[in-house]
Amino acid sequence: DCEPKATSENRSIAALCHVRGTDLSAYLLERGWAVALPDAPIEYQALEKIARSRGLGIWGFAIGE
Repeated sequence: DCEPKATSENRSIAALCHVRGTDLSAYLLERGWAVALPDAPIEYQALEKIARSRGLGIWGFAIGE
């Protein structure tokens, strides 16, 4: 289930989505498969930083090696 929150100038939609009661954004962030936008809630930014520090998901790939 998704609840639209905002529409941008390019007509893309920002929404809060849940799957069986789980916040989909938080789920992806804590596993390293999403990036929190600068204006995202502090909880989302923290989840991204934790995943990044643990080298999870996209943060687990070495660049330039």
